[in-house]
Amino acid sequence: MTAKKLNILLVDASPGDARHTLTKLEQSGYRVKHMLVDSASAMHSALIDKDWDAVLCSYDLPDFGGLDALKLMQSAKI
Repeated sequence: MTAKKLNILLVDASPGDARHTLTKLEQSGYRVKHMLVDSASAMHSALIDKDWDAVLCSYDLPDFGGLDALKLMQSAKI
């Protein structure tokens, strides 16, 4: 079986948590390319620079969480 390719933007302050998420996706048969960001400015740049299949965000980041990321995605001109 050929692995499905995914380009994932991960919004998380914890590299360990991000790695756990990536491992689960890979175990489910996906070949993942990703970028990890942890701030609004980094996420905004990533949204402009590349097309993503999915954006996965930790909901409870201390300075920039899930609702902030959702608002940024909704307002981004992509």
